[in-house]
Amino acid sequence: MLANKRNASFSMCGELWNKEGEAASMQFNPNEVGFSMEEARQYCAMNKAAAKELTPAQVLEDLQRGNSRFWMGAPSRSEKTAFDRRSLIGTQFPSVAILSCADSRVPVETVFDQGLGEIFVVRVAGNCLDAATTGSLQYAVKHLGVKVLMVMGHEACGAIKAAGLPTAKIQQEPPDLAGALLMLKEGLDENRLSKITDAKAYDREAVITNVKTQVEKLTRDTSIMSKVYADELIVVGGFYEISSGLVDFVLEVNSKAPSIASPVPPKPVKTEGPRAGGTIGRQKVVGA
Repeated sequence: MLANKRNASFSMCGELWNKEGEAASMQFNPNEVGFSMEEARQYCAMNKAAAKELTPAQVLEDLQRGNSRFWMGAPSRSEKTAFDRRSLIGTQFPSVAILSCADSRVPVETVFDQGLGEIFVVRVAGNCLDAATTGSLQYAVKHLGVKVLMVMGHEACGAIKAAGLPTAKIQQEPPDLAGALLMLKEGLDENRLSKITDAKAYDREAVITNVKTQVEKLTRDTSIMSKVYADELIVVGGFYEISSGLVDFVLEVNSKAPSIASPVPPKPVKTEGPRAGGTIGRQKVVGA
């Protein structure tokens, strides 16, 4: 996250802070001459300061740009150096937390063209909230200070497909798996979904319905919503299309629209390619 901003402001061959916290010119390449732990800590402190300057809207736009780079096949990420890894030993400061599916086809950092320390990822089959996943997201919001909180479902999700099976069939699974699927089933609105006859449209709408259900649960959390009302956090829902690599941002909760039922006027997002990775504030959900 924030790769362009960081590289422009805090090049490893550029500036580090002096003991008084002021920028001091130190022209060196740590990969060539080595580095001290103090230099790594200073580099981390500058990156953390840069991250704090950004607004939630800017962080969301950066996330969308990262996905556009991924699906266009033009990722900007390179492997982190030893200097980068060392700088992250003592702290982390991700700007985004994402609740995603455990599916092996959904590598979150790759999908958004992000690297080490840039996204706090919680993965579980069906990207659903329970005590562990909710607690993890609460930690990211309260203690890590993430500025975007996302629930992301994906095309051809096996967990959502299984949750749509008859209850008797689900109950044949091992107890914990059956319980997880039945919990997902509760939020699928199967009566509405049954009216969709096209298989691909059904798949997408079932996944988005689940995403919407999980986002609704997050909006009932006072620790999360207090950050939203203070303009310190945006909560979004997304649908990742495996076949194209595109993430469609299907809904947003912010201080001006503090529930998913509140309309948000669409606004353009500057991208580095011909098509954005979604539209901020978009709330078009098929069949809703």
